[in-house]
Amino acid sequence: MTIPQKTASSGDIMETVLLKGDLAKLTPRERVDYYGSVCKSLGLNPLTQPFAYITLNGKLQLYALRACADQLRRVNGVSLEIVSREIADDVLTIHVRARLPDGRSDEDLGAVAFPPTLKGEARVNAELKAVTKAKRRATLSICGLGWLDETEVDSIPGARTMPAHNPETGEITDKPAAISEQQAQDLAVLIENTGGDVTKFCAFAEIGALADLPATRYEAMVQAIKDAHTARLRKAALAKAKKHEEAKADQAPETASEGT
Repeated sequence: MTIPQKTASSGDIMETVLLKGDLAKLTPRERVDYYGSVCKSLGLNPLTQPFAYITLNGKLQLYALRACADQLRRVNGVSLEIVSREIADDVLTIHVRARLPDGRSDEDLGAVAFPPTLKGEARVNAELKAVTKAKRRATLSICGLGWLDETEVDSIPGARTMPAHNPETGEITDKPAAISEQQAQDLAVLIENTGGDVTKFCAFAEIGALADLPATRYEAMVQAIKDAHTARLRKAALAKAKKHEEAKADQAPETASEGT
């Protein structure tokens, strides 16, 4: 006698989503409905894609993007205040307080690695990242949304983001969306203006062409180009200074012999 295999009902699937937080059990159509329902409950515009998908601990979940925090602040009238800035053990911590019009407040932190070796623009960007982290965490917290923000997902081991989410069909693919044509042009201009080479950059990024660069890597690659340019300028300045010192050292004996 063959026992028929039990199939999961829609109620079982929704229970899995609500209790276990695993969206992988939903069909693409159900994901669209779920995504829209979440946005509606928070007063967010789903067309701006305030959330993206991430696989974490074997479960498909949503995490918040910049559009989410920006809209939550506007919809709920959230005001933010930087309470403190502290550097300890090569870590910069920004403390932010969020407040609602009714007077209720909440606080959170944003922290990034901040070693003394971090100089110039890289140091400024690190501080801006810490501030952004703190502001978004405080915003999500005071609005009752205990989800991850995009500034946090890169630091989680084993987490896998899936940015190629189609908001109309609910389809999710493992292939990340590529940068836009304008971003590819901006990248080419940046590489040229900083004395780089597009072919070498593509080899470094392991892509066939600039247009193939995944959108999720764009900001990191822009920073890498700027950091490389800064390093080249620093190296050139040191070489010039060294050459100048050597020239002075060579002139010193000649001056001494003329004096005698």
